[in-house]
Amino acid sequence: MEHYSIVIESEGGVTLLRVGFGKPAQNNQIVAEVDAFMRSPANTIPGGALCLINGAASLPVAAVLSHHLVHRFCELAVFDPKTTSYVIVSSHGGRAVGDTITAGPDGYPL
Repeated sequence: MEHYSIVIESEGGVTLLRVGFGKPAQNNQIVAEVDAFMRSPANTIPGGALCLINGAASLPVAAVLSHHLVHRFCELAVFDPKTTSYVIVSSHGGRAVGDTITAGPDGYPL
């Protein structure tokens, strides 16, 4: 992708998406690019118990990511740099929305 970056990592049953902006663009361009990536068969996000999102995202981009991830994972959490933890934003059992997961220096939960 030219205007946005999504790097998919997986460790110990946790999927971590490291996201960030690329070349400058308007949100309408970025969300179309992110949506196409998330719909692509080449996208290797399998789903599972927990998905973490870490990095910069505008509200429109966050909405597109969430739309594609909430049905693939039991829990979806987004990094909050103020607290250096992930906040659960969607849960199908387990932790409650609003619960936090402390992040280690590598971005994975402690």
